[in-house]
Amino acid sequence: MDDGDGVREVHEEIRRLSDRFYAAVLLDIFTRYCRRQSGFDLSDSTPGTKTVHVAVSWALELNTLAHLCFVVVMARVVGAPVVLERMRRIQQDSDVNLVLGFTFLLISSAFFAYLRWFVHV
Repeated sequence: MDDGDGVREVHEEIRRLSDRFYAAVLLDIFTRYCRRQSGFDLSDSTPGTKTVHVAVSWALELNTLAHLCFVVVMARVVGAPVVLERMRRIQQDSDVNLVLGFTFLLISSAFFAYLRWFVHV
């Protein structure tokens, strides 16, 4: 293998990892935006004073899980060594976490929409 091919391959893998990093950052920003726009915050309610709909707690929990999935992707990509095998493994793991986080975000958004349109909490 020529050294130019090896360097080109490393640059290609770094580009693929950086694409996943940018996707994780954008999805994490959107996750935080959805949580802020929902208007549901359980931190100010004391137990027993106000009953919240079960969909609120599910939506907030799934939103937190989506956030954690995206943070894991960002941390793994930032800490990736410049070794092709490890970079490819991190790409596969990042893809799994991105899909899982996007699924959590989608379900969380569906709960938020349900609460806003039908329950009027």
